[in-house]
Amino acid sequence: NLTESFNKVETVVEDPKVVWQDKLRMVLLYALRYELEGEREIRFLERSLKDAPNMPSHAMGAWQCLKKHAGVAVRGCDIFNKHTVVGAAKNMVRKHVEGIRGVENALTRHLPLLASRLAALKMAGVSALRDSEFKVLGGGRSSARPQEIIVFMVGGATYAEARVVADFNKENNAKGLRVILGGTTMHNTNSYVDEICRHPTAASGS
Repeated sequence: NLTESFNKVETVVEDPKVVWQDKLRMVLLYALRYELEGEREIRFLERSLKDAPNMPSHAMGAWQCLKKHAGVAVRGCDIFNKHTVVGAAKNMVRKHVEGIRGVENALTRHLPLLASRLAALKMAGVSALRDSEFKVLGGGRSSARPQEIIVFMVGGATYAEARVVADFNKENNAKGLRVILGGTTMHNTNSYVDEICRHPTAASGS
């Protein structure tokens, strides 16, 4: 719910006990989720961030930078969509994880998009991946289910994605399925937010 989420994020932004990195992260996640229908709320939250204590000036262009490189107009898929094979796989993975953990932990609630991608590959093979998102070199797209999958994250992978791969490999080891994860770097929240804030797009605020 747009309004309910806005109220929760606003509370975080106005809380003096919350560090600026967490405030910025919450606003960025809200803006990604409600980019199309929540322009007014996003602008309000940006102004609230500007007034927040200890908020560095270089962080104020972070949303514009993130929107330019990962907004709905440029990303290859809707990461919040539930009406695709990948979306169905995402729901399946989430239910499976919640069943294992019993009570959902807020710190591990987020499932990276990689989890649903791997589940879709397992369910329907390479044909589950859209041509618009994943190009095929050489011959045509195969419906075969790959046994070894190499994932390379240009720009950096996260520890959450590494956890997804470790869990997938553990669960599917007996079936001969294996995923290898690589990337140009390993990001945690602070390193990723810092990279966004210091990008030239963020610095210029455009």
